[in-house]
Amino acid sequence: TLGSLLNSREDAALIGSAILEVPFLDVLNSMADPLLPLTTHEFAEWGDPRNLEHEMNIRSLSPYENIGSHPYPHIYVSCALADARAPAWMAVKYAARLRCRTPAYMSKMVGHSLSLFTQGALSQSDLKYSKIQNTVSHHFKLFSEHTNFNTR
Repeated sequence: TLGSLLNSREDAALIGSAILEVPFLDVLNSMADPLLPLTTHEFAEWGDPRNLEHEMNIRSLSPYENIGSHPYPHIYVSCALADARAPAWMAVKYAARLRCRTPAYMSKMVGHSLSLFTQGALSQSDLKYSKIQNTVSHHFKLFSEHTNFNTR
């Protein structure tokens, strides 16, 4: 998944920005909660975390469990309040851990966002594309300053 890819120092360095829309990020804790929809049905694919070998495998694949301290690209994370398969708390926990483990991340960020969408708010697309535009504009400005690139 993209969440796992971002946890690789080498791969994250190749990415300018990422969009995680209602992502399934906290695999281990989700799979350990049989009350969540589809959890026990997913045991065949992910494994049963009550089995130590399966737990270790799930832990190694879970984006939330493997957030590093390396530089991350700009990340747009969204969540849906009514999605039972990827509850809003997953994205909130992921963003909080990312902020804790990578303090330099927040100090350099321009386009980082955690968005909770509700009825009556701007559409997801409006907010997402606004963040992308801000990120691209910021990178173009840095490129222009670094190379003395003139657009006229």
